[in-house]
Order: sequence, then C-alpha cells, then structure tokens
Amino acid sequence: MNDTQLDKHSVTIRKRSVGELFDLTLAVFRTEGLSILFWFSIFLVPLALLDHVLVSHFIENWLLLDSEEDAYYIAYVLLLIFFIPIQTPFVSSLLIVYLGKRMFMSDIRPRKAEVFIMWLEALPQLILYTFFLLPLILLYDNLPEIVVLERAPLFRHKKDRVTTFRRLQNFHRNRFGEQFVIFTPLFLFGVVLIPALILITGYLLYLCVGSYSVYPNLYCAVVTPVVCWTIMMFLVVFHFLRYINMRIEREGWDVELIFRAERSRLKE
Repeated sequence: MNDTQLDKHSVTIRKRSVGELFDLTLAVFRTEGLSILFWFSIFLVPLALLDHVLVSHFIENWLLLDSEEDAYYIAYVLLLIFFIPIQTPFVSSLLIVYLGKRMFMSDIRPRKAEVFIMWLEALPQLILYTFFLLPLILLYDNLPEIVVLERAPLFRHKKDRVTTFRRLQNFHRNRFGEQFVIFTPLFLFGVVLIPALILITGYLLYLCVGSYSVYPNLYCAVVTPVVCWTIMMFLVVFHFLRYINMRIEREGWDVELIFRAERSRLKE
C-alpha cells in the first residue's frame, strides 16, 4: 500500500451489541451448521453417555430414587445442568479451533488434519486450564478461546514473552462489569429457551412414543441432554464471536489509531 492509498484508506473499529452478535451467531449456524455439529459432537457423544451412566448411578445408589418417581427426573436435570457447563470448555475445544481457522479461510474449509494438529499443540495447556484450573473461568470468561487459539507459552523463558496466564489477565482487564452485564441476557436466554425446548421435544416424543410415565428413561437419557447440549453449542459459537469482537475492539483499535496518525502526518 503506497502513501496515496494510505491517505485515502479508513479502518472502522466498532463494538457490536449483544443483539448483533446473536444475529451473527444465527448466520454462522446457517452456513456452518453441519461442521459445527460435527466438531462439537466428537467429545460430546462419549461424554454424554458417561454422564448418563454416572448420574443415573448416583441418583439410584446415593439418592435412592426410582426412575418412575418425579424426583428422579428433577435430580437428573439438576445434575446435568451442573456437569454440562464444567465439561463445555473441553468439549468445545475442537470446535473453537475449527472456527478460529475457518474465519481466516473464507473460500475453503480447513482440513481435519490441520484442526487436530492445532488442537494437539494446545492440548497440554488445555488439560491444565479446563480440568485443574477451571475455576479461573469465573474471572476470565474467554479462557477457552485464549488457551486454544493464541497458544501462548505456559512459562516465560524470555522477558518479552507473554504467558497464557498473563494474556488472560491483560485481555480481561477492566471487564468485570461487562462480563456481569452480558451474563444477564445469556442467563435469561437459557432460562427461557431450555424449558421451552424441553417441552417441545417432550411433546414430539409424546406424539411418537407415548407419555413420560411410559418411557421415563428415554426422556431422561435423550430429551434433557439433547436440549442442554444444543443450547451450549449455540452459546459456544456466540461466545467465540464475542471473543473475536473483543479482540477487534481492543486490539484493532490500535490499528485505527495508527491509520489516523498516518493520515494526519501525510496531510501535514
């Protein structure tokens, strides 16, 4: 780019609202829905089966509830709602890698081998931060994206290198209020949508196989996990776009300032 082009060029950095991010999330699902489902399901399917076995065993042997009791289904739902958010950062890691590579490849989709290789490179820190240091996500909500995509070193071997933990601190500095504010619409979204989807899915199953009282295990093992994980898949994509939005707002702002300063210098 020569000086004349630079003088006429403009970069607009703006922060997108929650509504705009929701619209963008729906657009991403329209174009990438099958790929999103594929990458999200790789870890989801085995974990969902494991969750069902563990939760059912806990309810039957520790809470001493029978599958025909209404309290059984209530306990099942509450335990799943507890486990699923804990597992989501790891379950969504392959999907985050795919979305991160896809956004820079507008014409072609990244190859599966490329996604797996990039994921394997981040695996040691991914295990550390999503299993042993997961409570940090309460303070640093973009922890999964930063660990998986940015792949900063765990330890600082040189003074000018930024570690993953330092990057988390820098990226989330002065953002507690925003995190709290954006949590409200997401919470309301989940509170409204999860019961609605459970009722809709339950009604469809009722038309196909019968009422809940006839097939209680089917409803526990199918309806609740499908609905909860579907909501989480949507929120993972939304959260990824919010992470990109924050990077554009914070780090792209420096690009705009450079262009403004350069235009001013050329006009002088």
